[in-house]
Amino acid sequence: MATKFVFLLLPHVHILDLAGPDQAIHEAIDFGADFEIEYCGNSASLFTTSGLPLGKVVHFSKIRMAQGDFLVIPGCSYQYLSSREFLQQIELFAWLRKLYQNGISLVSICMGAFVLAESGLLNDRQCTTHFKKTDALQKKYPALKVIENILYTDQDNIYTSAGIASGIDLALHLIEKLKGSHFAHLVARELVVFSRRKANDSQESEFLKFRNHIHSDIHAVQDFILENIDKKTTCRTWLILLP
Repeated sequence: MATKFVFLLLPHVHILDLAGPDQAIHEAIDFGADFEIEYCGNSASLFTTSGLPLGKVVHFSKIRMAQGDFLVIPGCSYQYLSSREFLQQIELFAWLRKLYQNGISLVSICMGAFVLAESGLLNDRQCTTHFKKTDALQKKYPALKVIENILYTDQDNIYTSAGIASGIDLALHLIEKLKGSHFAHLVARELVVFSRRKANDSQESEFLKFRNHIHSDIHAVQDFILENIDKKTTCRTWLILLP
């Protein structure tokens, strides 16, 4: 039986939170993985945060899943997650708890962690979200063990990831668990992912650290180092680069 990946699309979904993991699973299917993809939601019509209409998707209550399947919750706008409309989704939260009780793995991308938190499924568990919202997540749900500055968490068949592109990292992690490291490598290469990142990697790229300044000459030296990381350099090299 195929492993099913169901994406729960909430109002004002972040398009890359959806598209990144979705494409990774799709590429795995192209390589022969016995996966299926479905979509569901809690709204009659859907738009992304950028205004792109997504059309109608089936209501989550009509989705059928089995033990070993995955429900993926892409992030959506914080404004929606703070709204009375979201907080009144009692049926949705109960559905999530039932899925987990029935052996379904739950996966959140970015702000999707707030959905799992509101359902109570992250209580006393490690989790993460976008670095701009880790403090807000911890303050709003004090029973959580929010970890800052990592890409994703994996505990008790519940997975949470940081912002945007880290959803691809988490999707590759899931593919590796299901199909092995070589298979995940093939998918990563097909996605043209520059470097596969692990769970505890920093949310901030190593290549962007120490770039929070506007001195163009120092930028030139930093660029040279990255482009010639395999070569020996001297102080004379830096003097040549600088005007």
